[in-house]
Amino acid sequence: MYFSYLKEREGRESIVTEHSFVTYNVYDDHIVIYDMYIKPEFRGIKEVSDDLIARLFQVANAHGCKKCVATIDISTKGAMKSLSFNIKHNFVIVCMKDNIITLVKDL
Repeated sequence: MYFSYLKEREGRESIVTEHSFVTYNVYDDHIVIYDMYIKPEFRGIKEVSDDLIARLFQVANAHGCKKCVATIDISTKGAMKSLSFNIKHNFVIVCMKDNIITLVKDL
């Protein structure tokens, strides 16, 4: 139901698995990640996170995206783990303003 709400209100797409989800939008030649969540007991299980990111990149490739963009609010709980996750998946920091870090990955 929550994902239907996001689709109706924000136009966001979502990928949902048993243990995780990601919300995103495709714009021209790039895909933007809005939210990514993995259940706490499955964080650190490489197959769970790799499966989710692989599904997202499949969507990006199907739309001809050349870049994937993510942001992290460093004032939120778990921000450093999110930053580490993105860097491990070859995202690069391109901007830091106030509490927001913007990262980009070439696809």
